[in-house]
Amino acid sequence: MEDKLSKTFACVEDESGSSVTCTFTDEGHTLGNVLRYAITKKYSPHSAQVTFCGYSVPHPAESVMNVRVQTAGERALDTVEEGLEDVVRLCNALLEMVQQS
Repeated sequence: MEDKLSKTFACVEDESGSSVTCTFTDEGHTLGNVLRYAITKKYSPHSAQVTFCGYSVPHPAESVMNVRVQTAGERALDTVEEGLEDVVRLCNALLEMVQQS
């Protein structure tokens, strides 16, 4: 599983760890937008913890999506990981609701 995961998800941190760019292959606006939302929702505008969170799909012909996060103090990669965990919890809750109906 790690081999497949490393092929679809790679991150580059700056020296301080307060900035990270993660590249996802075979992903697009769907994951990018929900991940950006999850991170910015958790760290509301009143929190100075996340200073920037954005995503981009460089070209429609490429199946690549980049997420960039900058923080004030906390390790940016941890913030991305927490955001991904929040997305998984949200998807599981939605799946459970659909299965119950």
